[in-house]
Amino acid sequence: MIKKIILIFWVLCMVAALGFIPNPAGLVLKTVAVMLLLIHSIEFIVFEKTIKSKAMSVGDGPSKSFLMTMLYGLFYFKF
Repeated sequence: MIKKIILIFWVLCMVAALGFIPNPAGLVLKTVAVMLLLIHSIEFIVFEKTIKSKAMSVGDGPSKSFLMTMLYGLFYFKF
């Protein structure tokens, strides 16, 4: 359930980035999206070994583990 909510959030961010959601809601979504991408990038760098080892244990490659970390953060492994 939480993954679906997160995906809906990212879809809304993409729609806002394309300009279909007017300001101020669109601006808030874009700002939050950029902040989350920065946080998830740092998270991937800090936890790179853990993420890659867990991804390999479930059969995912490094590209998929990076993408899933960008989308879900560490929720990728918890749910």
